[in-house]
Amino acid sequence: MKEKHLLSSFSYAFQGLFYVVKTQKHMRFHFLAAILTMIICLFFKLSAQEFLLVLFAIVFVLVTEMLNTALESMINLITTNPHPLAKITKDVAAGGVLVASVNAVIVGLVVFLPHLIVLVRRMVS
Repeated sequence: MKEKHLLSSFSYAFQGLFYVVKTQKHMRFHFLAAILTMIICLFFKLSAQEFLLVLFAIVFVLVTEMLNTALESMINLITTNPHPLAKITKDVAAGGVLVASVNAVIVGLVVFLPHLIVLVRRMVS
């Protein structure tokens, strides 16, 4: 019985993931950015530590986007009327995605800029 429950849990999790990708344009953008970033990681042959920093930043953005979508859906279920608390909830969740995204950009600059400088110097000299 536990095995079926475990499989159901994974099924629900994947349904949620597919829902967010299918319905949220920002999530599709984040996934595209994540794929491109992983390609850049391979190109620059990052150290394990650098790769983990980038990976954690990407996962942080994806998770906050999923939580944002879940909160927005819950608020929309509870009320269709504009309410100040509903607005605050949605705005704070969106702010969480913004913070995670800014963090990802900063991590990207810190990790990739030194590699990019080396690449440019090699091309120039």
